[in-house]
Amino acid sequence: MSVPQVPQWLIDAGAGGIVDETRVTLALYGEALDPAEITRTLGCSPTHSFTKGFVRSERSTPMPHGAWFFTLEGKAPLGPDQLIASLLRNFSVARGTWLDLAQHYDLQLRVAVHLDNWNRGFSLSREILIEVERIGARLEFDIYADWEGHDV
Repeated sequence: MSVPQVPQWLIDAGAGGIVDETRVTLALYGEALDPAEITRTLGCSPTHSFTKGFVRSERSTPMPHGAWFFTLEGKAPLGPDQLIASLLRNFSVARGTWLDLAQHYDLQLRVAVHLDNWNRGFSLSREILIEVERIGARLEFDIYADWEGHDV
C-alpha cells in the first residue's frame, strides 16, 4: 500500500493532506468476555483488556461487559489504511475463528483520526475493506479536530 499523494497547491493553501495522527484498535466486547481466552484464540496479547465488573476510577460504575483491545498508533505519512494493514498482520487466524468471535462478541475495528488542520482526509483501500469484511468486524470511526485557532 502506498501513501496517497496530495497536490502541493492544496498543501500550500492549508487544505488537504492526510490525517496527522491515527490510532487503530481491534476491539472485542462481551458480557462474558474472558480476556485470557481471547488472547489464546488470537495468539496475541492485548494492549489493554478488562473483565466485566472492572471499575475505571472511584467515581465510575462497574463495567457491564469485558473488553479486549489491540492498538497501533502512527503519525503522517502513515494513515489508517497502512496502520490497519499492520494491525491485521499481527493475527494469523482462520476466517472461521474470526466469524465465531464476531458471533459471540461485538467485534470492532476502531479508527481514530486526529486533524491538526481544518481539512484532512484518508481513504481505505479495497484490500483493507475486504480484510475487514473477512474477519466480520464492524468499522467505527472517531474524528478529532485538534487544530489551534478554530472557532467552536
